[in-house]
Amino acid sequence: MLDKEGIPTNQNKTWRESAVHYILTNERYIGDSLWQKSYTTDTFPVTRCKNKGEREKYYAAGTHPPIIAKETFDQVQKLIQRRKETFGKKRREQPYPLSRKLICENCDLGQTPRHGSRQGQHPVQKTVRLPQG
Repeated sequence: MLDKEGIPTNQNKTWRESAVHYILTNERYIGDSLWQKSYTTDTFPVTRCKNKGEREKYYAAGTHPPIIAKETFDQVQKLIQRRKETFGKKRREQPYPLSRKLICENCDLGQTPRHGSRQGQHPVQKTVRLPQG
């Protein structure tokens, strides 16, 4: 839709779902800033880590002019949350009965319901063995 309307991306490429999602979930577009979303470790080698509560984050409202109205942004956040609750991935309470109990002789990985489902990864008929021990 954005491509058809002639709205360019920042790199003049076609719009992707991930780019639109980034815009609709980033507080910068409503004129606010969240500082310390990531941090640099104090140890060597220095690495950049996503801040999942290890460091304090700082929220500053109105740091620059908004591109998206705050009301629209809030409605989108609610919609994303509702869809996540409705359609999000749900963990199985019980694992599959044979998960990790059979080992693939081609790659030595435990069999899972998805293992080898990609084309070309393994022959359709697999040779499996029971784990040692």
